[in-house]
Amino acid sequence: MAPPDSDYVRSPRPVNRRTAPRPGVKAAKPAVLPAAVHGRLAAQRAQTRLGRPLAEQLRASRQTGSPTRLGPWHIVGGVMATAAGVALLLAWIESSWPLAAAAGGALVAAGGLALYGRRAAAQASPAPEPTATLFDEASLLAFDRLLAQRGASLPEAVQDRLVALKQHLARIAQQAASATAGEHFTLDDRLYLAELVRRYLPDSLQAYFLVPQAQRATLRLEQDQTAQALLLGQIELFCAELERQETKLARDQGEALLRQQRFLQAKRHGSWSDDNGAGR
Repeated sequence: MAPPDSDYVRSPRPVNRRTAPRPGVKAAKPAVLPAAVHGRLAAQRAQTRLGRPLAEQLRASRQTGSPTRLGPWHIVGGVMATAAGVALLLAWIESSWPLAAAAGGALVAAGGLALYGRRAAAQASPAPEPTATLFDEASLLAFDRLLAQRGASLPEAVQDRLVALKQHLARIAQQAASATAGEHFTLDDRLYLAELVRRYLPDSLQAYFLVPQAQRATLRLEQDQTAQALLLGQIELFCAELERQETKLARDQGEALLRQQRFLQAKRHGSWSDDNGAGR
């Protein structure tokens, strides 16, 4: 309650009559969204959180990203377009309609040559491979479809680890696409990576989805762990194995540098021996 000498003015009436509730009129209840709408919104949020599909990431990793080379038709078209532009400028200055018509025809011809050159370059350039050689297209599409359909029911921690796992797979696939089986990264390692996408990870997700959704975070299973904890632990095992596989792949890719080092050391010792023999 304000003191008697206060500058505040008090009134029993509402400050804003438009927003004040009217007597005898019930306030409108907020609209309730149907369950199907909530499901679609949750699926969209999960799709955004899970990032790009794995098949799309692997396609992007196979693309070189090099710019298209200019062919002879591009060069001729560019020269003709430049000359036509200069002729149009001169025709405007001199108010010469014949020159303007000729320049316009040359400009249209230059555009046709550029379009023809682009089509010829597209036909000559080889199409990029759809995916990396470690994985088959059917397994990738099945895995992406599973996440698109059921990913909304996964916990956020699992979704985040799946994003990291997909990025790790795309990185390894890009490195292994140009590598052969070596001393460290063997054929068994390649088979493990292929089976991880085709069977191991989907089987873990499908087993998790078999548990009723209301009990995935509360029901205690083996070793007093919930279904969410077990799934997250299995994904962590996959991530740890991917780290090991990437290290083995890097060791094999570094063998060429080691061979060059041994060659240089052998040449250095051989030159030193030749010099000592010549000095005797």
